[in-house]
Amino acid sequence: MNREPDKRVREFCLAFIETMDIGRAAEEAGISRRQAMELLEDGRTVELMDKYRMLTARQICADDAVRRLAELAFGRANDCVKLVMEQEPDISSLRLDLLAELKRGSNGVIEIKLLDRVKALEQLLDLLGGTSNEAESFFRALEEAGGVDV
Repeated sequence: MNREPDKRVREFCLAFIETMDIGRAAEEAGISRRQAMELLEDGRTVELMDKYRMLTARQICADDAVRRLAELAFGRANDCVKLVMEQEPDISSLRLDLLAELKRGSNGVIEIKLLDRVKALEQLLDLLGGTSNEAESFFRALEEAGGVDV
């Protein structure tokens, strides 16, 4: 008899595929880390994760990549600023897609580095039909002026 996997097993599999972090996936599924390790050793769990990976892979297309690249190129950094400005930010509610690096110096100074938007824009333009000399000059001028790399 082919039994349907338990809800927690399905939740663990989905969370693990998304995060690749066993502790976080276990927490999201409401199971212990030990139980999560046991699930990873179970052949049925591995088969279920393979099935979920295949289904997910079929759903991604070139338009999705272009859309995601556009989100990164034109995204807002508000939540990245909240992360360093607020005393106790709710990290789980923040969109930190643009955050590339975060450093706290020994003197308490916090430095954040965002993704390179110029590169994202160049890649997006290339995907949408190639770059022109004018666009390349524009991006180079922006980069040199420091106007985009916040």
